[in-house]
Amino acid sequence: MELLTHEEYRAMAAEMDFATAAFVDGGYRPALSGETFETLNPATGDKLADVAACAAQDVDF
Repeated sequence: MELLTHEEYRAMAAEMDFATAAFVDGGYRPALSGETFETLNPATGDKLADVAACAAQDVDF
């Protein structure tokens, strides 16, 4: 088995698509407020995605 290079791993990571909506009641949905927050890669500090900023009303609908 051949290992990937650092550049190959970075290229793969750049193509990843993250779910940014909340998984509530069996489905993905944005926060009712429409608000999001930025999540960062802890290793690099680079932005990964803007994620739904949910509150109690998002699960109590």
